[in-house]
Amino acid sequence: MRILFLSRWYPYPPDNGSKVRIFNIIKYLARSHDITLISFAEEMISSERLAAMREFCSRVEVTPYKRFQPTSGKALRGFFSRKPRSFIDTFSRELQGQIESAEREMPFDVVIASQVDMAPYALALPTTPKILEEIEISIFHDQYIKEFHPLKKARKRLMWGKWLFYMAEVLRQYDGCTVVSEPEIEPIQKALPGYQPVALIPNGADIERFTGDFGQPECNTLVYTGALTYYVNFDAMKFFLGEVFPLILAQCPEVKLYMAGHLEGVAMDELPKHDNAIFTGHLADIRHRVAGSWLSIVPERVGGGTRIKVPESMALGTPVVATTRGATGLDVRHGEDILVADTPEDFAAAVLRVLKDPQLRETLSRNGRRTVEEKYDWKVIVHQFDTFIQSVVTQRNSK
Repeated sequence: MRILFLSRWYPYPPDNGSKVRIFNIIKYLARSHDITLISFAEEMISSERLAAMREFCSRVEVTPYKRFQPTSGKALRGFFSRKPRSFIDTFSRELQGQIESAEREMPFDVVIASQVDMAPYALALPTTPKILEEIEISIFHDQYIKEFHPLKKARKRLMWGKWLFYMAEVLRQYDGCTVVSEPEIEPIQKALPGYQPVALIPNGADIERFTGDFGQPECNTLVYTGALTYYVNFDAMKFFLGEVFPLILAQCPEVKLYMAGHLEGVAMDELPKHDNAIFTGHLADIRHRVAGSWLSIVPERVGGGTRIKVPESMALGTPVVATTRGATGLDVRHGEDILVADTPEDFAAAVLRVLKDPQLRETLSRNGRRTVEEKYDWKVIVHQFDTFIQSVVTQRNSK
């Protein structure tokens, strides 16, 4: 098939969760299909980065992404629209033109819009089968529920209502969609009851890339991977540093925590300070840092997607302690593959168990790696996605 893939993120290098997913989906779909990639980018894309994606794509087009400006004229007018304001302010006619031009040269068999940001653009091809890939909007509901300030809560309730209305309008024009975890199906059914088909396509790890010698782990070390520029990650580390880490340090004062991820523009003064908490900033290759730690922590409290940091840590044989929300979307066994804990006291106790018990570390390391090999290798996941794509196209063409 000829597949048009629309991406909010230029996927190379795959250095955040969204890019990792997009890169691996394209990499493995390209083994059986012809891929055209049309992508936004927030920075200039070098010839080397373009060449990296052209290994998998017959055509690559890139358009500069215009960040959302809440006080712009279009954004302010968006208060009177049923669409989310960010979509109104950031819409790119240039990218839509690229899509229409590519379609005129040779029609596509299917268009895949990656994440809700790209949903409007596939609509430029009304007769082409369409799949909306990786819907994740439960975070807006979480923000509304967790807000207690009356005015802010009212505003977030309005935002949540806009999202439901908008998703209903979009899904009526899509032939199928995917989510990465079960909790993301509920908002879809709330927006458009009875909508089908919806496929659960989880995140994973590239077993080929995560196999090798990445060094020996450093004693009593924890690692957290994820850009703190992302609200979900920032909230997770504010919770861990403020409520969990002091409990761990009280019993194991020599423990170190490494936090690897982008920090540009982050309000670092809002995070509790600890001498044993080390911000590495963005690491081009996180494999050595994760493999070099005794334990990977995933203390997320909001959001509904599968955290790529979990299967990647497991693939490297690094034990994982996660909240229930952090482990969402993964078929893993507490006490066998990972440890799951939610309260500060329970999370700290779980971390200390792993640090103090070498046999438990070995069990979690061995079982975690095997679970990823069996269920969460990107090669396996993309095969499932490919089957879904072909079923959607067949169903659409039969109508």
